[in-house]
Amino acid sequence: MSIKKRMEEILKEKESDIQTKYDMEMETKMERLDKEKREADEERIKMVNQFREKEEALRKEFEEKEKAEQKRREEEDKRRLDEESKQKAEYHQKIEEMQKEIENQRLLYEKQQKEKKEQDKKREEKYKQVQEKLKDEQKRVMEELRKKQEEETERRRLEEQRRIREEEEERQRWERKIKEHEHDKKEIQENIKQQQREWEEETKKHMREREEEERKRKERHEEQLREKQVELEKMRKKSEREREEERQKIEEERQRWRDSESRVRQQKERELEEKKNELQKHYEQLARERKTDWERSKQEDDERREEERKRWWKMIKDLKHEKRWRSAEESKRRKKEKKKKKKNLSVVKVDRSSLPELELPNPLLHQPSTRSQSDLSWLR
Repeated sequence: MSIKKRMEEILKEKESDIQTKYDMEMETKMERLDKEKREADEERIKMVNQFREKEEALRKEFEEKEKAEQKRREEEDKRRLDEESKQKAEYHQKIEEMQKEIENQRLLYEKQQKEKKEQDKKREEKYKQVQEKLKDEQKRVMEELRKKQEEETERRRLEEQRRIREEEEERQRWERKIKEHEHDKKEIQENIKQQQREWEEETKKHMREREEEERKRKERHEEQLREKQVELEKMRKKSEREREEERQKIEEERQRWRDSESRVRQQKERELEEKKNELQKHYEQLARERKTDWERSKQEDDERREEERKRWWKMIKDLKHEKRWRSAEESKRRKKEKKKKKKNLSVVKVDRSSLPELELPNPLLHQPSTRSQSDLSWLR
C-alpha cells in the first residue's frame, strides 16, 4: 500500500472520527441550544405574562383609583349639593319666617285698625244714643211743660167760666135786687147802686188782678220754657262740644297710633329687609366660598388625576419599552443562534487538500468545541 493511499485512509478515519465527534458535539450542543431556547421561550413567555400581569395590575390599580376617586368626587358633590340644598332650605325657611312675621305684623295692624273702627263705631252709637236720649228728654220736658200749661190754661179757663158765671149770677142778683127796690126810697136805691158799683169795681179789680196774674203766669211759663230750652240747648251744645272734644281726642290718638304704628311697622320692615339682605349676602358668600373650594378641589383632583395618568402612562410606556427591548434582545439572540448554527454546519465541509500531513487532525478535532463555546458565550 502506498503512503498516499495510507494517508487517505488515515484521513478518512480521522475525518470519520472528527465527523462522529462533531455530530455528537453538535447533537449535544443542539440539545443544549434547544433546552436554552425552550428556557428562553419559557422565560420570554413568563416575561410577557409578567408584563401583561403587571400592565393589567397597573391598569386595574389605575381603574380602581379612578373609581375610588370618582366615588369620592360623587360623594363630595353629593355632600356639597346636600349642604347647598340644606342651606337653601334654611335660607328659604328664614325668608319665609320673615315674610310670615311681616304678614303677622300686617294682620295685627289690620286687626288693631278694625278694633279701633269698632271702638269708634261704638262711641258713635253711644253718642247717638245720648243725643237721642237728650232729644227724647227735651221732647218729654217740653211735652210736660206744654201739658202743664194746657192743664193750667184749662184750669184758668174753667175758673174764668166759673167766675164769669158767678159774676153774671151776681149781676143778675144785683139787677133783681135793684128791681126789687125799684119803689124804695131814692137813698136806698142809691145805696144799692153804690154797692153794685163797688161790686163792679171790685170785680174789675179782681179781673185786672187775674189778668195780671195770667199775664205773669204766661210770662212765667214762657220764661220756664225759655229756661228749659236754654238749659236743653246748653246740654246739647255741651254734649256736642264734649263729643267734638272726644272726636278730636280720638282722632289725635288715632293719628298718634297710626304714626307710631307706621313707624314701628316701617322699622320692622327695614329690620326684616336688612336681615333678609344680610342672610342673602351671607348665603351668597357661603355659595361663593363653596364654589371656590369646589373649583380648587376639582382643580387639585384634576391635577392629581393628570399626574396619576401621566405616571401610569409612563409606567405602561416603560413596560412597553422594556418589552420591546427584551423582544429586540431575543430577536438578536435568535439571529446569533441561527447564524451560529449555520457556521457550525459549515465546519463539516473540510477540504482534504488543505489538511497538513498527520498533524492537522488535532487542531480540527478541538476547533468546533472552542468555536461552539465562544458562539454560545452570549447566552450566559
